[in-house]
Amino acid sequence: MRATRTPTLALLSAIVLSAPNVFAAPAPGGAQATPAQKPAGYEPGEKWQTTASMQMMGMSMPGQSAEVCVPKNSDQSPVPIDRNCRVLDEKRSGNKVTSRMVCTGKDAMEGAMEIIYDGPGHYRGKMVAKSAEGEMTMAYEGRKLPGECDAGEIKRKVAAAEARANAQIAQSCKESAQDALKGYPLFTGATPMCKDPKDRQVFCASVQGYRGFGMLAQQERLSRHDARQDLAARPLTDSAKSCGFDVEARRSELCRDAERKHEWKFFTNECPALATVLARRECAGRNDSNPPAEEYREFCLAYSQAGRQAGGGGSSPEPAASGSSAERCQDLADGEKRRPGDESCAEESAQKKSMGDKAKDSMKKLKGLLGR
Repeated sequence: MRATRTPTLALLSAIVLSAPNVFAAPAPGGAQATPAQKPAGYEPGEKWQTTASMQMMGMSMPGQSAEVCVPKNSDQSPVPIDRNCRVLDEKRSGNKVTSRMVCTGKDAMEGAMEIIYDGPGHYRGKMVAKSAEGEMTMAYEGRKLPGECDAGEIKRKVAAAEARANAQIAQSCKESAQDALKGYPLFTGATPMCKDPKDRQVFCASVQGYRGFGMLAQQERLSRHDARQDLAARPLTDSAKSCGFDVEARRSELCRDAERKHEWKFFTNECPALATVLARRECAGRNDSNPPAEEYREFCLAYSQAGRQAGGGGSSPEPAASGSSAERCQDLADGEKRRPGDESCAEESAQKKSMGDKAKDSMKKLKGLLGR
């Protein structure tokens, strides 16, 4: 049996806290705060003790009580605090108020409410609601307590909490804007969390740079090919849409200057056709005794590594020679595709294989002689 969701209980609490407002009466004399003691935003209120219980699918939730403070002398119908809910068709007849509640969103529900006021200090009522979880019946009761309270306190606390949350979001947006990979979930989508134009400008500049563009492009390729990734994730595409630029046009612009600026990682992964031409010219056949020109050593290493990794630049470029002859021959022996200048490795590998076969034949003959 599924448990009732918390939003439903929160909705019930909202109804219970709101109910006393309808027949509010002046509070009896009692200890009250002096003007000097009242904080800014103080709102005279009345103390009420509320009790709520619920039944659903044959199960009952015991009554839960709480002491609340509601504004004095207001004449408002019970209105839930949930922004996705509305109270409709409210009608009053004597001491009874009936209405209908409709809530939308993931906790969609619809219910009929009834509240009976026995006097200015007591009310009782119920609501029968239907949701995806089934039908539930909520009963509630309120009793007025003596003394005055600050009805504005909860408003101030909510406002302070919202201010803290907004400050944290603003700080997170400012920090994430400088990192395309961290920023794209916050700056993209139909309703992005981060809306500050200055932060967006920083984010879009990061996305269109070599590092940011390359990271998002690599992440998007992984999301397409890795079953463990969210297949719907398109960080580069979504970021480009949010920032208003064309992905391929920007890639071409970056590739045009990547070689001159020695942005080798980006050049290798995002400009495979250009990288292959440069690799054949500067890296092919190079080794320890005949290394690439110093200007291209970092590129040849990056190109070789990209050739060994899946998904680099959308295709696996033809890897360039790098490292010592022994290392390259070991790579070839382990099954790596032949690279330019590796003919000697192939010969060495064939010789080793031939010697290994001869050794195995000799061992078989020896075991036969020993009767094993």
